[in-house]
Amino acid sequence: MKKLISTFMIVTLLICCFTATAFASNQTVLTTTVPDATYTLNIPADQEIPFGTTGKNIGTVEVKNASGFAKGKDIKITATYDEFVNESVETTIPYNLEYYFEYTQPITGILFSKYINLKEAIYFKGQSDGSVQNIPKYYDEVSKVPLTLETILFSADSEDWGKALGGEYSSTITFTSEIVVSE
Repeated sequence: MKKLISTFMIVTLLICCFTATAFASNQTVLTTTVPDATYTLNIPADQEIPFGTTGKNIGTVEVKNASGFAKGKDIKITATYDEFVNESVETTIPYNLEYYFEYTQPITGILFSKYINLKEAIYFKGQSDGSVQNIPKYYDEVSKVPLTLETILFSADSEDWGKALGGEYSSTITFTSEIVVSE
């Protein structure tokens, strides 16, 4: 019996040495759902550019019905386009598209303006009320004034029109928008 008690005590001591201390750990997980920002992007309509036109206002880009935005959450617009092309006579007519921004100083009446190639990105800045600027601004570092987008201007050289062979030409402007965090 002594052996049995001794063995029991040794086993009990060994078990006590190897018992793990149990700790209780509880967690709280916080979650949220951010609603998608929504908006309508209005771009210039399809239109005919008359032969020989060297300059023409083709419209503008604007955002309507924006919601779910904030300061620092903006809409970035990029655009791509190629020359007028006539596939049947294998001829192109090069042209240029530019955003035209301007600002008139209210006291002096001085007009500040800037042309930016359409292939450069423009931004509609998010506002604290959840909307975005309806019309993008461009901050001119030289004149230190905020210029407002007025229009998109088409321009082509008369020499390029003169070199074109007869027929129908077309060109597509692709506007791409994405929601971005301010740079």
